[in-house]
Parts: sequence; structure tokens; C-alpha cells
Amino acid sequence: MSRRLKDVDDEKRVAFAVLGHDEGTAIGTTNLHSWHRGDGCIEIGGTWFGRKWWRTAANTETKLLMMTYAFEALGYAAIAWRISPGNIRSREAITRIGATLIGHEPEVTAEPTLLVYSMRQAEWPAAKARLSERLARI
Repeated sequence: MSRRLKDVDDEKRVAFAVLGHDEGTAIGTTNLHSWHRGDGCIEIGGTWFGRKWWRTAANTETKLLMMTYAFEALGYAAIAWRISPGNIRSREAITRIGATLIGHEPEVTAEPTLLVYSMRQAEWPAAKARLSERLARI
């Protein structure tokens, strides 16, 4: 946590509080970081929700807002997520929103420390439509 706060202070990360619809209760946090204008990629990560909001629409809505901001307002060509291989819940969630597993980091070891998922700008319109439809049903 302290590394993430230092990254915010060093302007290497932008942290967002996630508020619930009920009276603005803080329910979690998410971040944009590791932006690389040269290759057009930005990462969404450091996402955490209180247990009460796991497997609710909160993560879907948060990711929809973050991806809309990254692709449409900031103009990035790709979004990446790095997830621990053992974090099955997060891996399933990121796959549900339309991200694709593209590899692992570090690439030089037999045991990946982080799995890397990605979504490209060309995949965004279909993913946005699916996420918007899913949220409209809730």
C-alpha cells in the first residue's frame, strides 16, 4: 500500500475512490498507472472492493468507467491488467469484461509472477456494448 501511495505522490499513479450509489459510501479503490504514451498502453490495477461488493455490479461499472476514460477521453490504444496467477476471482472478472490473456511477467522465468491481460482499442466497442447491456439488466 505504501508503494502505491508513493507512486501517487510521484505522479506515477492516479488513484480513484469507488463510491456506492447509496449516499456515496466508499466501497473500494482502483488506479490508472504505468502509462506509456509511446506504445499507447495504460494499466488498470490496484483495484480493491470491500467483500460486501464482490461479485456485484460495482466492479463491472467501475471497469466500464475506467475503460471509457482510458480509451475515449485519454485516447489510449490498449489497456493492460497484471494479475497474480492465484487470484482466480480477479482473473475470471477480467476475462468476463473481455480482456485476453497475452502472457506473463517476467517472461524469462518458468513460473510467472503476474499474468498479463489486455484489451485493444479495436475490441473496445463490443466490450463496451456487452458491459453496458449487462449493467442495464441489473
